[in-house]
Amino acid sequence: MEEEIELRELFETFWSRKGLIIIITIIAAILGAVYSYTFTEPEYKAKTTIVLTKSDSGNNTIITQSDVTLNQQLVNTYTELIKTSNVVNEVVNSLKGYNIEKEELKENIEVKLRTNTQLIEISVKNKDAELAEKLTNRISEVFIEKINDIYHMDNLSIVDTAKVPDTPYNINHTKDILMFSLAGMFISFVIVFIISTIDSSIKDSDSVEKKLNLTELANIPKYDKNKRHELVVQADPKSPISEVFRMLRTNLQFMIQDSEMQTILVTSSHEAEGKSYITSNLAVSIAKEGKKVLVIDADMRKGRLNKIFKVKNTPGLSNYLSGICNVDDKDDIRNFIIQTKIENIYVMPAGDVPPNPSELLETTRLKQLIRETKDHFDIVLFDGTPCLLVADALIIAKLVDTTLIVSKYKTTKFGDLEKTKKMLSNVNAKILGFVVNQTKVSTKIYKNSYYYGKEREQRK
Repeated sequence: MEEEIELRELFETFWSRKGLIIIITIIAAILGAVYSYTFTEPEYKAKTTIVLTKSDSGNNTIITQSDVTLNQQLVNTYTELIKTSNVVNEVVNSLKGYNIEKEELKENIEVKLRTNTQLIEISVKNKDAELAEKLTNRISEVFIEKINDIYHMDNLSIVDTAKVPDTPYNINHTKDILMFSLAGMFISFVIVFIISTIDSSIKDSDSVEKKLNLTELANIPKYDKNKRHELVVQADPKSPISEVFRMLRTNLQFMIQDSEMQTILVTSSHEAEGKSYITSNLAVSIAKEGKKVLVIDADMRKGRLNKIFKVKNTPGLSNYLSGICNVDDKDDIRNFIIQTKIENIYVMPAGDVPPNPSELLETTRLKQLIRETKDHFDIVLFDGTPCLLVADALIIAKLVDTTLIVSKYKTTKFGDLEKTKKMLSNVNAKILGFVVNQTKVSTKIYKNSYYYGKEREQRK
């Protein structure tokens, strides 16, 4: 079963990088075509065949077993003699009109024995087709003459004389392109495998659940916040993404139904992983069930909930914690909370940027804030800072009822998520689970989500 899962994961890895594989394969095929048509210099190969027969000496023309045995012994010797300098030199000297290098000719001569026969094939490669034919035929003639001179035997006959080859033997455009394409595909597989091995970003929620013992609460599909309203649950409640946020809300309610969990910290490992986006849409989703929700922007450095909900940024959390503000009653949290245009949604913005955010959170006023907000609101969501950058979120995690970790698909590293969990555990924070943001979702899933989302809205 584990092997099937690993093979499936490997297939999914290659499939997810199919674009890269196709591009590299096409580039390799183009290089193969360029190489085959442009850089491959045509060479021609002429071939002749010689057979060992019974020697003509003597009156007996019947081939005996001893003749066969002798020929089999001579075949190996003859094949070596063909490429000797004695034969090559005479061939070159007899073809004086051509510029032939002796050593090059030796390298271009090929001698093959046909298995279980007494046939010897001699072939010669050359860039000139006619010269290849002349060299091949001349070598066979000179070789037969040398055998007569050396062994005084007339047991060689030419079966097929060499012909001028019509086409180059070394050029096969289809084969070259195919070989380059296969090589390119193999290289692309290796590259994808290396990338997937080096890349430890979150791609598979199941492995995170198993290795880190964290519960996955939702996979939030990719959403371009620049094209539409970032509060997608409010702007487009029937969309598939809104349905996913409703599923996240349901999962949260299911996990906290038997416990008093009103205050939830939303944090992540690094910035730009979607904390504020998840927090704000989750808040709207909960509020649509009639619950009174307060969203506190606990990122006093780069908080942006005021932009999402379109409210002023001061006075806010930093002003409440520090007491530096222009309000009549600095202890009344209502002076720092803004009711938004969305029903049941209230926001405490980040406030002025303080020089010491972490120190402000260490004061007793944060505990007081949490106690009071529990009395006035059903759910309080803290949009915290990234755990691996600053300690703010860890301070809040110790005081709230539970924590939700946001990760980003193919961006958040597994090791960073592991560190985040460890840091939260070290401060005895309760971790509800994790959310994967910006995941890729198939069209089929989108359609199904839209259908169920539409049905729910009709039932409401």
